[in-house]
Amino acid sequence: MKLKIVLPALALTTAVLCYYFRPVGSLPEAAVLSEPPPLSFAPHTAENAFSFDLLRQVAKADTGNLCLSPWSAQMALSLNGCGARGDTALSFQKVLHLGATPEACLDFVSQGRAWEEQMIACAGAQGREKQQLQSELAELESQLSRLKRRISDTYDDQRVRADRINLIRSQLQRFDFAAAEALFLQKGLKLESPVEDAFKSRRIELQRVDFKGDPEGSRQHLNDWGAKATRGLIPAVLPPGSVRPITRMALAQAVYFKGAWTRPFSLHATETQPFFASGGDSFCHLMQQTGSYKYAWISRSGQALPPPAPAPYDPDPKSKIYPEHGFHLVEMPYKGERLSLVLVTSIDAVDHSALEPFLTADNFAAWLAASRDTLLDLRVPRYRIAGASRDLSPALRSLGLDAAFTDKADFSGFTRDEFLCLDQVWQQTLIEVDEKGAVAAAVTMSNMKCSEAKSFDKQPEFRADRPFWYFLRDRQSGVILFCGRVSRPE
Repeated sequence: MKLKIVLPALALTTAVLCYYFRPVGSLPEAAVLSEPPPLSFAPHTAENAFSFDLLRQVAKADTGNLCLSPWSAQMALSLNGCGARGDTALSFQKVLHLGATPEACLDFVSQGRAWEEQMIACAGAQGREKQQLQSELAELESQLSRLKRRISDTYDDQRVRADRINLIRSQLQRFDFAAAEALFLQKGLKLESPVEDAFKSRRIELQRVDFKGDPEGSRQHLNDWGAKATRGLIPAVLPPGSVRPITRMALAQAVYFKGAWTRPFSLHATETQPFFASGGDSFCHLMQQTGSYKYAWISRSGQALPPPAPAPYDPDPKSKIYPEHGFHLVEMPYKGERLSLVLVTSIDAVDHSALEPFLTADNFAAWLAASRDTLLDLRVPRYRIAGASRDLSPALRSLGLDAAFTDKADFSGFTRDEFLCLDQVWQQTLIEVDEKGAVAAAVTMSNMKCSEAKSFDKQPEFRADRPFWYFLRDRQSGVILFCGRVSRPE
């Protein structure tokens, strides 16, 4: 009788032991983790000069919310500059701050394309590499789960797999970035070989369309290209009537970014709070958290000042830990720490437009250089800026490209079949910032026509509960992808 009881018990024990001590399996073959290409585009602040020129110029005429992509505009206009000759070429080089060498615009396009490809590589694994990493990750997670249920000491085995899992996740969960350029040319119009060869070698897409015979169909085709390049976020950069029978060429650039904060905000901490604006106060969804961020002061005269040291806690809400300085800046990084969002706003009731004269590339670089890691009570509103396309032509004319829009233009580097000039430069953008991170996209189309015409120690507090300027930038090269102003969050 005892034997009948003991034998099943032994069998059960053996089965359990076999389960817990069964082979977990060897480590799966590690997928090769690609390294980003060497940094080949490290612009000096001069390269960002156009960004601030354009921002100031557009801000003069528009007092509402703004979203611009200076990168998209500069790349599209540099493509234009590749076909410009004589004084027209010089005007592009001057306005875009590219220097006065004959190949300045083409050099910028080359460097820009290399930078975009590097950003795509830095964004994380793509294509087949991504599939291999996802397969390896699934197998490692399964092995780690089985190891944790075993009785034997498997710490080393667990650690090896956990380290590899973390490494793979870092490759898969950085950010999403895409960029593309294209030239759309009238069917039958001869494109000069030097420009055609230069564009092809730099992987700039060339397409033939029938602007003359089907302007509306061509407009839709160009809009479809922009929508595809921006994951559908920019569906129609060209409004009705913007493509005409006299349109001969369009140079296009599209950029897309989606990233998660390094330290996401808690949705439960977001509160409806007042937003103080000159045109009348309103309410916004104010995201909140305490953490260490790059932080700087800016005087009312635009000078960078060292950030404050924490002061003893004072329950008086009117107490201040800083003097009456005009503005302050905070930099909020995205996962991967390559890209960040920089906000600049007034400390007290200072009109945000008072900072406009000091919005220059040199000042911006000095403000960032003066920033220090500082424990902050950070309050930032959710916001979304999206709207109709903006014609950048008036701003570009004011900056020095006026002749390029007239019969005086010389774009003979593109074609000698017809005299061409700029018609309109359209840009449509979107930026949305929330507790998780941000998504932003832009398409620029430069159309050309045949010539005719709040803790124990009181931290500094950065409150963006008033109008502010924002800059979405690459922290390594300094490139400003998106910038603008939030006058009233929507």
